[in-house]
Amino acid sequence: YSVIQFTINLCLGIVLLISIGPVGVIVATVFAKFLHYFLTMWKVTTKLNINPIDEPIQYQIAAAVLMAIVVEVLGRNVAPGDSIPTIFVLLSGVILYCSILLFDSHHRNLALSLIRETRSEIN
Repeated sequence: YSVIQFTINLCLGIVLLISIGPVGVIVATVFAKFLHYFLTMWKVTTKLNINPIDEPIQYQIAAAVLMAIVVEVLGRNVAPGDSIPTIFVLLSGVILYCSILLFDSHHRNLALSLIRETRSEIN
C-alpha cells in the first residue's frame, strides 16, 4: 500500500498545491495516509474476520460527526468575538455529544460509575 499512498500523495499534492496552495500538500498527505490506514485496516479485518471498530467507538464517531455539524451550522450565525453566543454554540455541541454517548450502555455505565465514585468521595 505504500506505493499507492505515495502515488496518491504525489498526484493529489501537485493538483492541490496548484489549486489551493501549500495547504493542499498537507491535505493530500492526510488523505493519502488515511487511505493507507483504511486499506491496511480492511486487509487485516478481512483476513482475521474481526470488526476493528467496536460499538462504543462507533457511538463516539457518530457523536463527534453530529456535534461537528451542529456546531458548524449554529456557529455560522455567530459573529467573531461574541462570547455568549459562542459559549451557547459550544455547549450545544457538548450536550449533543454526551446525549448521544448515553444511548450506548458502555458509556452510560461508565458515566454512572463515575457519578457513584464522585458521590462516595464527597460523603
